Amino acid sequence: MLKEFIKENEENVISIVTIIIIIITIIIIIIMWILAFSNNNYEQPLNTYEQVNYVEEKTQQYQNIILNLLNTRNVEKLYSNMDLEYLNKNNINEDNVRNYLLTNNLIGNSIEIVSATNFSEGEVYIFRFYYKNYNDYKYVNIIEHSPDDYTISFEQEEIDSNTQISYHATNNEVSCDLIVLEQTNDYVRYKIRITNNNSLDLHIDFNDINTFTLIGDNFSIPVASVVAEDISDLTQGSSVSKELYFSISSEQLNSCNYLGVRNLTINNSTFDILIEL
Repeated sequence: MLKEFIKENEENVISIVTIIIIIITIIIIIIMWILAFSNNNYEQPLNTYEQVNYVEEKTQQYQNIILNLLNTRNVEKLYSNMDLEYLNKNNINEDNVRNYLLTNNLIGNSIEIVSATNFSEGEVYIFRFYYKNYNDYKYVNIIEHSPDDYTISFEQEEIDSNTQISYHATNNEVSCDLIVLEQTNDYVRYKIRITNNNSLDLHIDFNDINTFTLIGDNFSIPVASVVAEDISDLTQGSSVSKELYFSISSEQLNSCNYLGVRNLTINNSTFDILIEL
């Protein structure tokens, strides 16, 4: 029966087949065009997606860290991670940090994260958490200098994203935070905090004037004096703060590229840390 129908309508069948082939060809072309266009669109926001994904993952990671560090039993660990500029501004040291944190209700045994925001300044990310401590509400800020290298502050006022972040550098699991205390036409005075996150003890020779050096393209200037207690060895998780005084003109200071922390020693292995200025 089918053969007879095809014979009787041979011309129409050929036309119908031709039309079907044309329609299928057009559909294939349209599908290929749509797929090509979609691939281009996916490639463009790839970097944006990766950045957003990174921030989301780090926000969750830092939230867990904050919940741990803000517990009253972890004051020493929290102090070792606190931002040097914030410590200096509030006259916080190892002896009074617990009292400061408790008095201002910044730590407790019932910390609850309410919300989180973030913003970036160059390569520095700031993760800002709003949290509840019993019946009080506070802010804590994680300043990420590089992945897993961060400091913590408790500024409660809105943070200006253009505020200068402390100079920071790290090497061999030893981190250095540096702020300018005073600068004139004849000298500059810094405060530096060195934190040992290495599992082995860190040795620093504070009696050697070349331990701290301002470095330019064709010159280096050793520290004129160091003001601080006599500490030469840091165990894991401990830190020390020092005031550094350099006799240097403002013009020459502007030509300095780094502040070098020289001849640090861990397990008889010596290394330097260069803090970019």
